[in-house]
Amino acid sequence: MPFRQLFPRTAHLRVPGVHFADIIQASVKLGEEPADPGKTFDEHLAEKLAPLCEGGEKLIELGDGRIFSSRTKLLPNGCILGMMSDITERRSFEKNLEYQALSTLSQVCRTAPRSGSL
Repeated sequence: MPFRQLFPRTAHLRVPGVHFADIIQASVKLGEEPADPGKTFDEHLAEKLAPLCEGGEKLIELGDGRIFSSRTKLLPNGCILGMMSDITERRSFEKNLEYQALSTLSQVCRTAPRSGSL
């Protein structure tokens, strides 16, 4: 899926030359991305900029429930290489698997004989 289609409410801003702060501000304003109500916009923006400058991976949870993995790498020429992956299904699968494992463990604990040793 093309990058701009991942963010339909702000796709028109996700083009070369638009400042990152303007994209984030519109994303929050349009409800595409939730912002922490206890933080100022500048604090929110600083949190968004930090991973870009450092590189690495960050999870992005959008207001519509989708979850993206954002991986960035700072290149020697000062540019940033970024890759976004929709991991919503994977996260849902992981949570379901975790629930099943805990449910099975709980069942085993309830039905196992108690001998006083492991």
